[in-house]
Amino acid sequence: MESIQVAILNDHNNHDDQLKDIEQRIHTNQKLLFKKKREIEAKCNTNDFLKTVASDYANYNNYLIEEKQTQYDSLQQLQTYLTNLKNENAKLDAKIYNSENDEEEILKEMEKLRRQLNKLIDNSRPLNSIKG
Repeated sequence: MESIQVAILNDHNNHDDQLKDIEQRIHTNQKLLFKKKREIEAKCNTNDFLKTVASDYANYNNYLIEEKQTQYDSLQQLQTYLTNLKNENAKLDAKIYNSENDEEEILKEMEKLRRQLNKLIDNSRPLNSIKG
């Protein structure tokens, strides 16, 4: 009977050891599950944060695009204005050149008329006013 009691005790001890092992595994798995839960929660928070950062970056990027487009459009308007101004200046330079040529012609014509006028004045003096 002693051997039966020893066998039962051994079975009971083995059963207790198995239960302790199972409890230990359950405890280890629970710790692992809690750890994974915390990691998942942290990743969710990080993902929400990253989504916010990505959204902010996209908004800032759109702002930069709008600003650069506005700058480009302004510079394009300035370039168009300068081109028009240059064309107007070229026309003005041509007009100035033409007016200078016209002025020279007018001055030559005035000189010619002054000489003719002087001749007419000299020829129209009475003969007695000529000393000689």
